[in-house]
Amino acid sequence: MRIEQGQVAVVTGGASGIGFALGAALNSRGITVVLADIEAQALAAAEKRMESTNTVSTAVCDVSDPDSVKALRQTVLERHGRIDWVFNNAGVVLPFKPMWEHTQTDWEWIMGVNLWGVINGIREFVPGFVQQGTGHIVNTASMAGVAVVPFNGAYNATKHAVVSLTETLAVELAQTAPGVRTSVICPGLVPTQIGQAARNRPGGEQPEPPEPSNVVDDHSHANVITAELLAARVLKALEVDRLYIFPNPGSDAPVEARLDRLRQELATSGLEAARA
Repeated sequence: MRIEQGQVAVVTGGASGIGFALGAALNSRGITVVLADIEAQALAAAEKRMESTNTVSTAVCDVSDPDSVKALRQTVLERHGRIDWVFNNAGVVLPFKPMWEHTQTDWEWIMGVNLWGVINGIREFVPGFVQQGTGHIVNTASMAGVAVVPFNGAYNATKHAVVSLTETLAVELAQTAPGVRTSVICPGLVPTQIGQAARNRPGGEQPEPPEPSNVVDDHSHANVITAELLAARVLKALEVDRLYIFPNPGSDAPVEARLDRLRQELATSGLEAARA
């Protein structure tokens, strides 16, 4: 789908980091942008930082709450009368430790934001896109959604699920509403405030933040990109209808390593099956 002036985009997790950068890049192209986030004060600051002559507005939204996402959609339609792009971008991360050491509330929180946030966005916005015959859902996953980051199991699980959801959604849309598209962003290391996400955790729990360098397999600083560069690359990829978007250099290495392991196991399994 082409990015065209006059379209309307909704970006969750839009008060900072990747979400803000995506919103700013879209807005610079003449897109009306609605930044949604759980933090009202951060949203107000983000709206001022945008410094744009194009339309920018904000909406407080807890993506883990389906009623809050429903209200977001209604608010955007009331303000602007249309929705063309939805970026399910909000995300959180837990401290790095063996996955069995995470509490029930740890799992519920990260699943609520990272996975149910995307599910709620799909359930709320895709029906409208299908009805109008156009639209694009963009889900933010991670390199942790296509590779393995040790001691980051809960985050890995949510991001693998987001990749799978997007792949399945793409097939379903192709068969039922070919004018509606979907994409999944798999960033590597991007300096953001995700490590401090626990500030918005229900109950005020504030575990130690993870080390940012541990968010991806490859810790090389050569592979780090800014949120602004990521946003520019994402918009280019969207206009050529990419399903998978890998904005960081070096993304092929962890993917190839995982595929090599799968191929090796497949080959071995085939030999064992032939001998049986």
